[in-house]
Amino acid sequence: MGVRPLVIDLEMVPGETREFEITLTPSEKDEIVNLSFYKPVQLNTGNLTFYKADAEAYPVVDWVKLETERIELPAEENGVVRGSVTAPFTAEGTHTVVVMIEPEVEEAAQGVTFQVRYAVRLNIIINRPGIRPSGKIIDFEFNTENKELPVINTVFKNDSRVYYDAIGEAVVRNEQGRLVQRIEMRTPAAWQSDRDFTTIYPDSEVLFTGNITEPLYPGKYQLRLFFRYANGMQIIERKDLFLEESFGTIQGSKPIRIQPEIISLELRPGAASSQVIEVENLSEEELSILVSGRDLERDYPYSIFSQLEVQLRGEQEMLIPPYGKKRIVLTIRAPKELNSGGYYGYLDFVEHISGEKEEIYSVLLENVTAKGELEPELDVISFYCNSQGEEGLFSVEIKNEGRVHLAPEGELILRDQAGNILKKLELRLPEGIEKLYPGRSLLLTAEWEQLQSGSYQAEIGIFESGKKISNKLYEFKLE
Repeated sequence: MGVRPLVIDLEMVPGETREFEITLTPSEKDEIVNLSFYKPVQLNTGNLTFYKADAEAYPVVDWVKLETERIELPAEENGVVRGSVTAPFTAEGTHTVVVMIEPEVEEAAQGVTFQVRYAVRLNIIINRPGIRPSGKIIDFEFNTENKELPVINTVFKNDSRVYYDAIGEAVVRNEQGRLVQRIEMRTPAAWQSDRDFTTIYPDSEVLFTGNITEPLYPGKYQLRLFFRYANGMQIIERKDLFLEESFGTIQGSKPIRIQPEIISLELRPGAASSQVIEVENLSEEELSILVSGRDLERDYPYSIFSQLEVQLRGEQEMLIPPYGKKRIVLTIRAPKELNSGGYYGYLDFVEHISGEKEEIYSVLLENVTAKGELEPELDVISFYCNSQGEEGLFSVEIKNEGRVHLAPEGELILRDQAGNILKKLELRLPEGIEKLYPGRSLLLTAEWEQLQSGSYQAEIGIFESGKKISNKLYEFKLE
């Protein structure tokens, strides 16, 4: 049986009534379907679990009415269940009710009977003045139980009355301030589903984890944690580490060399290009390599694999003898109806090592069509000042709203309340990152020192190829 949609978002005002529909598509036989209300509870993994709801324990279910709680579906005929939501005049914030859809099944005479349930999330969003998203870090640890693979664990709590998406990352620097590793932080649910964000529900606490894969030697380190949430909010926390022993796997030279590491094209609609990729085994052992494509993120709208035709000639599973080489030919074709814009992806070369352990080497693929027609579009989403005494960090979240990648540069002009310029600071991209791809966001940062308590203005300027493409002014206060 099919059910659509599985998520219904209703933005409402207090006292309003809104209607909704759920379409049920049966299989090749008649079916009887029962509908009931459940309450979602978010686990610390980020996943949702569901409990049967009653109005006394979860009064929100009284807001929702269904025209029927049992429906008979003739074979191969769609059925529609209609319902309504009435928000009380005192309602505010985000509330979720799950409409659980359960086809009736006959008990098997022998063996096991399986029952499939469909959870339709009904998100009721009621905005009121003063209702704002907020969150906080309630735990932040450097876990070394596995000395070869230390883990950063942090627990993020949504202490507001609205749900939102959150993205996290951590940065490890040595005593000299040099970058050791940038670590993507995700919940177990996000790692499993290959998404970089997690939706966090009101009053929920979720665990974000990230592995440190670079070796850490005895000494002092600085660990900074960055969270972006609710489309413009930020949290930054810092932890100083002193290690008396080494952690992580001490890495030798990489056994594989791949040329080229980036394939950048500007194909016109209907055109094609071929490129030879050489994979060289630099070790004295035979290596097993699997070649596969990967998007920048799941369901990425500017995927080179979904919007263009990508073909490989040669072995996609290869054994390379010691010090040997293999070549494959990559051909990319642009459809005649391809829209102007940039399209991106990775070609991964996966080395199987042992058991479930593997090493991934990636070639970046990018194609820009009709580059001259594309204007850079960028939005400054948020500004945040993280202070520790008379020093701290400015961070600015920017998002590429256009259709082609950018190489943005940033400048922060700091003024006092009278408008006098105090400092001009360069806003830096994260180390190792040179481009901001369409639809994606990142943080620009600048460190500061010797600022006294008081009120200030921060003028943010973002440049692309020397041309200013965004400008925004923020006022803030240092306590």
